[in-house]
Amino acid sequence: MINKFVVSSLLALVGAVGFESLSQPRPASTTDQVEREVRARSFILVDGSGKERARLSVENTLVATGVVLRMKDSKGKSRFELFCGDSVAILTLGQDNDKESCAQMIVIDEGSAMLVKSKQGREFRVFSDDSRSGSIASQSKEGSAAGRK
Repeated sequence: MINKFVVSSLLALVGAVGFESLSQPRPASTTDQVEREVRARSFILVDGSGKERARLSVENTLVATGVVLRMKDSKGKSRFELFCGDSVAILTLGQDNDKESCAQMIVIDEGSAMLVKSKQGREFRVFSDDSRSGSIASQSKEGSAAGRK
């Protein structure tokens, strides 16, 4: 009877120690391998609830094919976008649509431009290409424009 009690106690103790050691995080050892390279067509970063917050991918757009880094707020609105193609780079802060304000910087081989839009549809543009070098233009939603050099 004592032998059964001793054996049962030892088994319980070994089981508890084994379970405790399995539940503890293992520190990285020198034998653990780290991948030198990860390849994918898209990387998606999600928050604690599984909601997409950022995406890095190669996309075909109206402008060109290129790499896009897009970041969203907790409500899913795009707040930051960086596009890089063969002959164009575009940085967008905010959402580029008719209902939101945004700011864009565009750099292409022929020159660069900055665009700032308000929620009311007012647009301010700055161009630095050869044909409009140094021109600044503002345009309202209705289409009236004013410019200066």
